[in-house]
Amino acid sequence: MENPNIAVKDRFVSVVVAGQNDKIGDMLDPEFELHQANGLIYGGLYKGLEGFLKFIGQYWAAYKSDGLDQTNTYVSVSNPEI
Repeated sequence: MENPNIAVKDRFVSVVVAGQNDKIGDMLDPEFELHQANGLIYGGLYKGLEGFLKFIGQYWAAYKSDGLDQTNTYVSVSNPEI
């Protein structure tokens, strides 16, 4: 049985790639935080929608990419909520 969170992730990725910032905001928790290792070009702490949009702009620029098809998805086997 497929983890239902994969469908949520797929929907999120599709709105990010489409640049639908209003829908991204609808999907993020208001207290959303993204931590990226400081050694990365886009390293740092990104908070909320504004932070995520700043991150994704830096991510696209770093990889000269307009998609997330080369990223990995990790699913917890022991906890289907993750």
